[in-house]
Amino acid sequence: MAAIRRIGVKLLPKNDCSEIRFVRDKKERQMKVSSLIFGLYFFAEAHDDEYHPSIRKKGEKIDVTWPLEEEKEDFWRTHGKDRLKKMQQKREIKTKAKNAILFIGDGMGIPSITAGRILAGGENHVSSMESLDFTGLVKTYNVDYQTPDSAGTATAYLTGIKGNYGTVGITAAGRRGDCSSQLGNEVQSVLEKAKAAGKSVGFVTTTYVNHASPSGVFGKSAERTWYSDKRMANLKNCKDLALQLFEHDDIDVIMGGGKEWFVDRLDQRDLIQDWKNEANVTFVENESQLKAAMEDLTLEKRLIGIFANRHMEYEYVREQDAPEEPQLRLMAEAAIKKLSLNPNGFYLFVEGGKIDLAHHDTMPVKNGSLYDWKEFDTMVGNSIQMVDLNETIVMVSADHSHTFSIGAYGCSWRKYFRSWNSTRTRWREYYDLRIREWTRIQHSRERKQSDRRNKLQPTNAKRVQTRVGYLRWKEAFF
Repeated sequence: MAAIRRIGVKLLPKNDCSEIRFVRDKKERQMKVSSLIFGLYFFAEAHDDEYHPSIRKKGEKIDVTWPLEEEKEDFWRTHGKDRLKKMQQKREIKTKAKNAILFIGDGMGIPSITAGRILAGGENHVSSMESLDFTGLVKTYNVDYQTPDSAGTATAYLTGIKGNYGTVGITAAGRRGDCSSQLGNEVQSVLEKAKAAGKSVGFVTTTYVNHASPSGVFGKSAERTWYSDKRMANLKNCKDLALQLFEHDDIDVIMGGGKEWFVDRLDQRDLIQDWKNEANVTFVENESQLKAAMEDLTLEKRLIGIFANRHMEYEYVREQDAPEEPQLRLMAEAAIKKLSLNPNGFYLFVEGGKIDLAHHDTMPVKNGSLYDWKEFDTMVGNSIQMVDLNETIVMVSADHSHTFSIGAYGCSWRKYFRSWNSTRTRWREYYDLRIREWTRIQHSRERKQSDRRNKLQPTNAKRVQTRVGYLRWKEAFF
């Protein structure tokens, strides 16, 4: 370690004190990482297996946290036979579907599903989405990016055409942020095709109604963040996503957040008030109004609900911080009831969007993605009970995954989420449920280091990013 420090200082100008401080900081971080590796090495050595360490000490009493029936051979024999019988009872439905529902858990990768399932009912819990007959994997990428974003993936699964990162509803010939490049490269979504076929259509989200994923059902934009005309730098040949949604007056159900993008606009229009003034629109703004509207649904009147100024609240704190916001399950129920009034069938898109946002903020548990996943899965189960599966195709998927991961060797049966009394217990039980937002943290470090080398004061944004990277991990669990 000392050799690294000497080499580092030797290469620096003598008067560059900021860089010397950086080297010292780097040494401290290296020492911390080395100490962690050193500790884990001897922890593994104590259990005679460096690759498969135990989180229990030798001779430590083992608390039975699992059902005792799982210790018996007969339990697993019966369990296996029952699963095989259930698989054999699956049948292919060859008739044409009248209805289609697509549920998207934004950012809901396999680790999120696994951790969410454990939170909901333990390792052997069968979630609503897992109860569906067929399961597969989806390969995700944008034409120009290996790691996709929600706008580009929405274009893919809602239009069948892959596009570029940060663009929505246009082909890869469109360039992000280039208004002129989107003209003539627009593509039609499955929702628009369903409407042309005489079906009722709608979408529900927990994000802005004009956010990346829901924009895929109606929007055509070279920039996913053109939520309002205030964000478009006076581009006259392209419309912002709020205005596009407002002018898409053939969408029968719209529910989510994002009110701020429809009011206080450069064009001086209040699109929320315009919706309220329309005779064929039932406009609701809270759970009570939505429940009342559900008692008087008609085929002719559209149902539009904007329940938050920005994104809707996380499920973990919704009852406390936003009690008048409806749960995702209630919004989906209202949408299905409304769209089912059409004898020709319907198409519905439902997004659990806050799963993704919590992962971006490295918040899996507290205020985080797993409780939103739990609500999303409950909503899926409730929705399945409301439709006839002989005439309705139900699909559950994610648009992309996240750097959230589960590793090491943790005890079973929801020890990730139980309370604790000591730092030692906290480390041992939370060691295996980790957030791997290293790319984001590393970028923050690199920017900060670059500023030091160039004798620049880091901006507030960079300091905030670093704070998010280092401190949110603690908030998420502790």
